Amino acid sequence: MVLCRFVHFCVVLMLFGAWVFRPLLLGRLTTLDQPLLRLSQWLAVVALASGVGWLLLVTASMAGTWAAAFEPAILLRVLGRTFFGEVWGWHLLLNALLVILLLTPWRSSLPLAR
Repeated sequence: MVLCRFVHFCVVLMLFGAWVFRPLLLGRLTTLDQPLLRLSQWLAVVALASGVGWLLLVTASMAGTWAAAFEPAILLRVLGRTFFGEVWGWHLLLNALLVILLLTPWRSSLPLAR
């Protein structure tokens, strides 16, 4: 679980840095926009995968068996009845929306896609 958390935090912080500090570091330089957009897409996908992995690991830890992490009833119980599950459900939803936003054609209105 420690490795999964480490990967997730690293990826999320890199994604945040790429989006927030891009205007400060690059200014009007647009030659790096496409590579930065591609990197952001990969980072968002890895963040979603590591977030789901973290949820599965927490579910297995709470249930006491590895098989329980893939049982929908137990997974929904963790998502709905624990503080971690409530917060993590929103976190994964926002992360999934970010992945969809970055991988669809209507992302051309984003600052990184110009």
